[in-house]
Amino acid sequence: MLTQIIVDLKTGMSKEIPLTDAELLELSTRPVVLPTADQLRIAEYPPITDFIEAYAADDKIGLQTYKDKCLAVIAKYPKPPKTGV
Repeated sequence: MLTQIIVDLKTGMSKEIPLTDAELLELSTRPVVLPTADQLRIAEYPPITDFIEAYAADDKIGLQTYKDKCLAVIAKYPKPPKTGV
């Protein structure tokens, strides 16, 4: 049986709810949409607060670490080449 997981963003608590037959049918007919490179990157970038704290403290090592983490995400999820227009 497939379930959906509902997460309360305030408390972090989650619960599983079984899907109805109608929901399963809808899912089976819905087209699959793959995430874009930008969406994948956003999920993996380090928190912006890491940058802000390093910048505010004039922490050159912290800034370089933040930059390195961002570049690793960019390398992992390169943008597809632009097609003509």
